Amino acid sequence: MDQKILLDAYGLLLYLQKDGPYRVIKTLFWDAQQEKNPILVNEMSIGEVFHIISSVHSIEKAETFMPLLEILPFEIISNCLDDIMQAARIKARYAIGTVSSLVVATAIVQKATLVTGDPEFKKVNGLIPIRWLD
Repeated sequence: MDQKILLDAYGLLLYLQKDGPYRVIKTLFWDAQQEKNPILVNEMSIGEVFHIISSVHSIEKAETFMPLLEILPFEIISNCLDDIMQAARIKARYAIGTVSSLVVATAIVQKATLVTGDPEFKKVNGLIPIRWLD
């Protein structure tokens, strides 16, 4: 894996639910583990996954997701004020959600390819490299 990979909440949820093209993500995790090159995940994407699971199921069910953070080959990217301001500019320019704008800012700063199937990111296609999950 030469290029850094950034996974968003969409990809994480596919993996957790074993839905759609989750095998692509499973392969990315396998490659990342073998090459000791972790997949990047913005901390807000983790929060979004937790929120979605708790909304659909329960907070208790969402809590079962948290231990995976220790075993999956992730590097969790935190947000500093510069990242947040860059995300705010992206949000204003491209009219995307807050978490999505933070993901885009992370992809820019980390020079990473975003792996997603979330159609919201079509608005920023060309701004960052995107590998679409079909």
